[in-house]
Amino acid sequence: MKYLITESKLMETMDKFFEKNFPEIELPLIRKKSVGRGNRGYGSSFDDYTYINYYYYSDHAPSEDPLFIKWDDNHTFSNEKWSVHEQFELIYDFFGEENFEEFVKWKFGLNITKRGNKLHNWTFE
Repeated sequence: MKYLITESKLMETMDKFFEKNFPEIELPLIRKKSVGRGNRGYGSSFDDYTYINYYYYSDHAPSEDPLFIKWDDNHTFSNEKWSVHEQFELIYDFFGEENFEEFVKWKFGLNITKRGNKLHNWTFE
């Protein structure tokens, strides 16, 4: 027997799961911008590019580890566009990758499926 579930019902179910397992995370998320300069190493010791990374924190605890990091395409530190806090791996394991990505978009308004010029869309950190 095959059962079908609507996307809205799935998001509501995932939201209840989220609220039960992560009551300490408050919305909206706080976004902090970090601007830096880097050197591609083409024979010069001068910084030759600027990058802007965004860090997303829970409303009540911006001093803790960020829940999401959006890496600038110029930033060479990471091979992924997004870093997702490892605590969300519980949702990923329970609901699967596609549903997890849709939930992040629905719940937080973050589209972690766009990788820009990075090698990967996102990874757990």
